[in-house]
Amino acid sequence: ARIANLPIARFHVAAPSNVILRVTTRNGELLSVTVFVNTPTASVAIQEWFKPDMQNRFYLSYIKGAVAMARVEFPASLPNAERSKGFAVKTRCLVWPGGCKNAEDVLPVIRALKLRASPDTVNKPQ
Repeated sequence: ARIANLPIARFHVAAPSNVILRVTTRNGELLSVTVFVNTPTASVAIQEWFKPDMQNRFYLSYIKGAVAMARVEFPASLPNAERSKGFAVKTRCLVWPGGCKNAEDVLPVIRALKLRASPDTVNKPQ
């Protein structure tokens, strides 16, 4: 599924942005749910995995590109309070003039993850 702000972007109220939801299954079994939030200045991918072998914690990495994408991954086995932080997207980025400046503005949990991260859990863009 895709949600875009094209009607207000055409009036130059906000920059063209979108949210994409992807559900991945294999042989009828749910593997992951992924939410992509894309703005001209900040992109975030949030991925909840339904694999039993993942540790109960958030993983943060970055994908290089014209706009670096922050990727937050976590297992479905995390407590609900933690999982909700992983999906707490600031949707105002889609409608505010100027949008959000960086990934931390789109998904505030990234700021907390960067503060407590060790070099083996965060790959910063070069």
